[in-house]
Amino acid sequence: MTLRSRVVPRASLDEGRRRRMLALMEACYDGVVAERFYRDLDQKHFVIVLEDADGELMGFSTLLLLEEQLDGRTVDVVFSGDTVIDPAHWGSKALQTAFGRFCLERKLAHPRRRLFWLLLTKGFRTYLLAVNYFPQTFPKPGAAPPSSLVAFRDRLATTLWGDAYDATREILHFAEARDRVRAPLSPPPPEALQHEAVRFFMARNPGADAGDELVCLVPLPLRDLARALVRASTKAVSARLRPRRRPAVAM
Repeated sequence: MTLRSRVVPRASLDEGRRRRMLALMEACYDGVVAERFYRDLDQKHFVIVLEDADGELMGFSTLLLLEEQLDGRTVDVVFSGDTVIDPAHWGSKALQTAFGRFCLERKLAHPRRRLFWLLLTKGFRTYLLAVNYFPQTFPKPGAAPPSSLVAFRDRLATTLWGDAYDATREILHFAEARDRVRAPLSPPPPEALQHEAVRFFMARNPGADAGDELVCLVPLPLRDLARALVRASTKAVSARLRPRRRPAVAM
């Protein structure tokens, strides 16, 4: 079933929609605490919502916008917080397309500013999406990012999460484990482990199942944004046009 996406101001969410968001988190993660989830949500500016044909919420991603200084110039940072999609809709490109449009609009609004995506990930799928769509993502296998960008990423993470961020390991680790991917959802299938990036992620973040997150910085130049949006949109159209298999009939 096709999902439709919208970006809405966080303040526009009604109580029913907020409860549904919490329920989706609880369905896919262990250690979710309602008070902490709502407090974190209220710090965000926007939310990407994914809805089915009946308007039922099937996924979301929260977004925080930051204006920062890098090398003496103002840059924009998009931080994507809690993100979840109902497992029945895994494979949908609606979230990628919506996120790409949001970032592209932000870039076009300030074309002279550099734009970055600050990404926390405890899941290999999200990490693989980032490195596949945006080649300047780091950390990643074989990457040697400029030291200024590494320091910038570390400064952002330390400002937002303090001592919970370990710059040496590039890992966000909380003393009390939180939002752990449920065990049946977390292990990569054998085919995923064929990807070097997935093996890299699993080696760099061995505490992912306990809630540890790899802190990534993703530069978003206009050309990469446009290319990623075209790729995601093309895959979404292809998925909608692909004929559905009829269920087998027992004889």
